[in-house]
Amino acid sequence: MYLKPITACIWVVMLAAFMACQPKHNTIATDFSANSTKIFENYLLKFKEIYRLPSVEIAIVSKDSLFTTATGIKNVNKDPISSSSIIAGGAFSEPVLASVVLKMANQGLLSLDDPIVKYLPYFRMGSEEYKNITIKDLLTHTSGIDSYGISYGESSFDDNAPEITTRSISNQQLKWQGSERRVSRSVYNYDILADLVSKVSKMPFEYYVSKELFIPLKMNSSYFYKVKNATQPFVVSNYLTYHFKPASIYPYNRENGGSGGLHTTADDMAIWMQYVLNNEKLHFFDIPVKTSTTNGIGYGWEIYYKNAIPIYVKETRMNGFSNKMILIPSKKIGLCVMVNLDNDLNCLSQLDGLLSFLDGDNAKASELKIPIHLPMGDIIAKNGGHVQKAILFYEEAYRLYKEKYDFKIAYLEQLGINLVHKVGDFQKAIDYYKFCLQKHPVSSGIYLNLAEAYVLDKQIAKAEEAIREALKYPDDTGFRDSFLAYLREKIEVIREKKQNFSTN
Repeated sequence: MYLKPITACIWVVMLAAFMACQPKHNTIATDFSANSTKIFENYLLKFKEIYRLPSVEIAIVSKDSLFTTATGIKNVNKDPISSSSIIAGGAFSEPVLASVVLKMANQGLLSLDDPIVKYLPYFRMGSEEYKNITIKDLLTHTSGIDSYGISYGESSFDDNAPEITTRSISNQQLKWQGSERRVSRSVYNYDILADLVSKVSKMPFEYYVSKELFIPLKMNSSYFYKVKNATQPFVVSNYLTYHFKPASIYPYNRENGGSGGLHTTADDMAIWMQYVLNNEKLHFFDIPVKTSTTNGIGYGWEIYYKNAIPIYVKETRMNGFSNKMILIPSKKIGLCVMVNLDNDLNCLSQLDGLLSFLDGDNAKASELKIPIHLPMGDIIAKNGGHVQKAILFYEEAYRLYKEKYDFKIAYLEQLGINLVHKVGDFQKAIDYYKFCLQKHPVSSGIYLNLAEAYVLDKQIAKAEEAIREALKYPDDTGFRDSFLAYLREKIEVIREKKQNFSTN
């Protein structure tokens, strides 16, 4: 029989008391050389400084060696962060919960090919195909369940919160019919899995995960719920200087605990990565779904291939947190980075140098450069919004400091995007994009960004001219068709308003 009201709260209190008695870790450094440890520490400090982050926690695994550390502040009081500071793991919840479900399968408690309705008879959807959705379908995001928004302010924290999520989509249609299977990511897949774990184990899923995973592995600061003194999330307050402020919403609710409730530390994630990298019985690194010849979906993972070697990635950004985990099972390498800031710098994509170092390329560890739009934004903010001084800085930096700054076109464009969408100064953005086109005269993407600035400034003729120029060159955005549709819709609306105004 499932737990009665209030029981979940009692379980959580008991669990918190038990975990509080466990020993805590500070920095872990096991079997890495002093030179490697120094490289990791320097990389982390540079990473935090370049991307203007409040704090960073990092965990590194290479075969039997572990390393964790952290730098920065964990809250508005500027308390220092450590590798044992608890931080929201976001979508790391998925592979961690998947490892528990796979363990349950190994123990004979369930089969991945079982339909969900076998364990959750109240699971319903608007089309009959829901009866065929299996546990594996949920694990691999191939169930066809649509993606729905998450509300952190109005959700239930009751004992039956996971069941509420399962029941909430009873009138929704699946995204496809029949036996077809495609990848369509939805947080509900893992939220329903949390409900499944609760019903099979006959206890709150948070407690079961702790009992079967966290406690045996001595992951003494990991939970599937928010705890007191968790690291505070921050958001950008100024998109020219990238100053940050505390986030107004903390991204956790129990209804979506399976997909985003994990709270953990760098120390604990190092332990978990080493556990899954050395546990072949789990079949955790099977590739159940191939989406192309070079990509796939695992149990909570995105998979891509590099030199024919599968690399497992989980990345998450949500309301003040940004996290990324990369595993290379064939080499027993793992890298996990957790940041208490969510911004548009895409800093997590810059971890390749550290990953390459772990894979034996010592030269790559120092390859961190400052995105060029960061100092340019500083100059604009300092000089009353004048773009020309920032442009002069770009010219000098490109001539003298190519080894220091990253001049990728994406960074160059980002400053213009911020001028449009964050500052709201369309004319400055127009002037800036014209400069960008001097540097990249055949960039379709820059022309489209220029067109958007013209549209928002209601200069329709010039916007259409920029669109025509964009279409002369290859698509360098990957989303040109949708961008064009958006621009043309905006232009049509402006014209209709002008026509209605002139008619009246």
